Amino acid sequence: MEAVSVNVETRASLTHPGRDEHLLIPIGDIQLDPELPGRPRAAHVGRLKEVVQWGVDHGASFIGMGDYVDPMSPSNRKAIRKADLYDSTRALLEKASLELQEELHDILAPTVGAWVGLGSGHHFFPYGEGDTTDTRLAEYLGCRHTGDLGITHIYMPAHNEGKKRPMYKVYSWHGQGGGATVAASLNKLQRKVGEFEADVYLMGHYHRAEAVKVPRLDTTGGERGADPHVVHRDRILGVTGSFMRAYLQGSRQNGIAAGGYVE
Repeated sequence: MEAVSVNVETRASLTHPGRDEHLLIPIGDIQLDPELPGRPRAAHVGRLKEVVQWGVDHGASFIGMGDYVDPMSPSNRKAIRKADLYDSTRALLEKASLELQEELHDILAPTVGAWVGLGSGHHFFPYGEGDTTDTRLAEYLGCRHTGDLGITHIYMPAHNEGKKRPMYKVYSWHGQGGGATVAASLNKLQRKVGEFEADVYLMGHYHRAEAVKVPRLDTTGGERGADPHVVHRDRILGVTGSFMRAYLQGSRQNGIAAGGYVE
């Protein structure tokens, strides 16, 4: 894990007139797959571009939730390590991965410099130099790679000169496992609230996107002899969803009608 702090700018609130706000958009579970003739892509590239453009137009920051490219899964990486490939075969795989990574860079180019951090998930390609598609993506976007778990302190501008800058903490984790019920993903994320103190808890991995506010009360003040006073500060739990299409009509594999992972 990594704990990082970043400075961001605010903008006029979209929902509360007269107030400023900071917009943070989680992006992950793209699982960008190669484009092959006669085979529809599982990654919804058009939808990803729409979200990126909306965020740029509204002055948002972004945070990475893992699984940006589809190759390779943990089992794939294990199999490749055991295969003892020729150098030329390994180079061929790296070339294909670089092409996919460059496409992802082009899609995310408008967001360079607007990322507060980028974590890893299950899917990434390990290059021979010891880095991965994830670490190279973080370097390209100009942010820290936070590994498997990120704790990010986001500092906004002070309301008045000389005043303390407001800050909120974001817990970002790719996630794991599955669930058969509607609330399974949020239940899994809620258990993380007891591990780290944060204001926003984010989890990827699940394709369902949902969020909930958890009200909480705290007390502040009293250091100068006055009574402390009660303050209200919500916790936000967010499952960040994916950019993958599940059921693709007309999908073909090995020359016959065949579904993807979901089917």
